Amino acid sequence: MTASTWYDSWNSLCPLSDHLSPRMITSAGFSLNEKVADIIVYNTWKWPSEWTDRFPNIQIPVLNTLELDRLMWKDSNQYLLDFSVNVVWEDLRPQAAIVDWFPIVWFNQNVPKHAFILWLIFKQKLKTQDMMAHWDVNRSLSLCCSLCELQPDSHNHLFFECPFSSQVWNSVKSRAELNNVAPDWMSIVATIIPIANKSSVQSVVAKLVLAASTYFICDERNARLFRQQKRTRDQLIGVIVQTVRLKLLTCRFKRTRRVERFLTAWDLPFSLIH
Repeated sequence: MTASTWYDSWNSLCPLSDHLSPRMITSAGFSLNEKVADIIVYNTWKWPSEWTDRFPNIQIPVLNTLELDRLMWKDSNQYLLDFSVNVVWEDLRPQAAIVDWFPIVWFNQNVPKHAFILWLIFKQKLKTQDMMAHWDVNRSLSLCCSLCELQPDSHNHLFFECPFSSQVWNSVKSRAELNNVAPDWMSIVATIIPIANKSSVQSVVAKLVLAASTYFICDERNARLFRQQKRTRDQLIGVIVQTVRLKLLTCRFKRTRRVERFLTAWDLPFSLIH
């Protein structure tokens, strides 16, 4: 009773507008606003007999006035599913294998803006100076890392070959019990991946610290480049630690010796243990 006869997909041959022009529809005495229920009389089609030959496989729907019409989604496998944005997105989006670093970026306790920057880093999509150099055909740009001022920045340089970012990372990694991890991207990721799917305090803290560190290093780099603002290494470390601590205050933990150790390291109240 709500489905358009001509423009909705209520049958596998639909929309009928692909087969009938507006002039053909109106010449047969129909309105372009007709609903499916309007063209069925006593369980027969109201349309001209020659249209029956045109559409021999269209079965007359059973009309149930006690049930409302429902919008359905036919997926790529031709299954009819209840319509939802989630169902449509899963059907339309590009599909690819799940990468092993996925749980480092997307997890229940993440900070969304931190996760977004971390995702860009894993995808190597930050607008770093080594990428910008390829756009400068005349090689007129004078590029230099705004953090250490020694060489152009790049993904590997910022995380964490740069002396400035390396000092920041080395100062915060102990709070995530990553003391023995080398300050290079591949080593850090390789260390966190085995625990990334766990909900342990070690996993959560390690992921929060990595995401916060990369986010604020990017932020500091941009502030120096574009806003002529500058923070010291200790100020940046303080911002990272405070941000992670505030996020941990929203979490709840089960009592273990490791949890107690982390709460002490982050100066968190033991009331977070349940």
